[in-house]
Amino acid sequence: KDPAPAAAHGPRRPAAPGWWEGDMWALRRPGAGQLRALGLRRWASSSTASIEERLAARGWVVPEPPKPRGTYITGARTGNLLFTAGQLPLTVDKHLMTGRVGDDMSIADARLAGELAALNTISALKGFLDGDLSRVKRVIKVLIFIKCPDDFCSHEVVTDAASEVLQVAFGEAHVRLA
Repeated sequence: KDPAPAAAHGPRRPAAPGWWEGDMWALRRPGAGQLRALGLRRWASSSTASIEERLAARGWVVPEPPKPRGTYITGARTGNLLFTAGQLPLTVDKHLMTGRVGDDMSIADARLAGELAALNTISALKGFLDGDLSRVKRVIKVLIFIKCPDDFCSHEVVTDAASEVLQVAFGEAHVRLA
């Protein structure tokens, strides 16, 4: 039994077999009957094809799943959580976008780099989940690193690019640390 009062943590979702959710990526697997019994509904456009179609409608293409560039794995699942390794802004031809925003990289190019990193993250998820992106319930938290000078003050403009890709793909806002 939880020693803290329920009000301190907000309402609790009933436990149900097949529901996985967590700190970074939440996975779903319940059948429609389970959802109705819990008073929940499945997000209407959750299939992998729909996710990739939504991205394609905005001009974004999910690349092939990345291969680790060192001695690590691109994703790890523990219990309800699926964590992905950090993803770089690699173009389709594997060119790494580099630069310092505000010095030798424009904000527009930095936004493109954020979009690429988000697409590579979706690709890593797709590879980890054997191509079944419909198992992703939602993005919970995103950590974004921006190389910029000390006086750069437009972090949200750059990071919004990655967030927009993830929102188009999975349909919900997430928390973000940049």
